Amino acid sequence: MLETIISRGSPMPILQPIENYSLSQHLEFMRKCNPSTCLLACILGLKCFEAEVYLALLDKGFADVDSIAKAVEKNKATVYRALKRLEERGLVVKNYKIVRTGGYKYIYRPVPIDSLRNMIAKRVDELISEIKTRKIE
Repeated sequence: MLETIISRGSPMPILQPIENYSLSQHLEFMRKCNPSTCLLACILGLKCFEAEVYLALLDKGFADVDSIAKAVEKNKATVYRALKRLEERGLVVKNYKIVRTGGYKYIYRPVPIDSLRNMIAKRVDELISEIKTRKIE
């Protein structure tokens, strides 16, 4: 299962502790997600939809908001919010492209897959450390 996610993902520098989400939020995420999206979201502290947006962008390589919104079947405002959070967490990079008719538009691309692999490994190591330091009663 982890191999599937690692082969499709990319990194994030600052990890959101899993404790920041309640059990009911995790269960709700799990009901809405496919297993690999849910696992990616859980490990990296993302919302399920953010993981879905990330994986859609990873499939495309790079894309603007319109094409991502079409791929995930959500409105652009929702996708913008997810992309902003992914960008803040270091999972996507935003660049702008000059449009021939004037103006510009933003193009998003996922960070390299090796970076994601490293972030997932780091987070898993942190979780294992936390588990080892807990007292078993």
